[in-house]
Amino acid sequence: MAAWRRQQERFAGTGIYANAHMTPKHIEQYVPLDQTCKDFLITATQSLSLSPRVIHRVIKLARTIADMEAKDDVDIPCLAEALQYRTKSLFVDSDL
Repeated sequence: MAAWRRQQERFAGTGIYANAHMTPKHIEQYVPLDQTCKDFLITATQSLSLSPRVIHRVIKLARTIADMEAKDDVDIPCLAEALQYRTKSLFVDSDL
């Protein structure tokens, strides 16, 4: 509930109700990443061949993880955890 309240406060008056509803423009505004985090994402993008759309999803999930941990900023552990959840679906057989 605390993470949900943080999101509600962050997006008050914007028409956005959750991190999942952010557009790429909103991501730039509400999830500023330091250079270390950007470098981490660049490396992940190149080594895992991730699309920009996937990276946006990872950033939104990382923002939610940071909210759940009551962090003001997204850091590398949040991004790594979000990326871990994202890449697990790459190994699931879609025919099941």
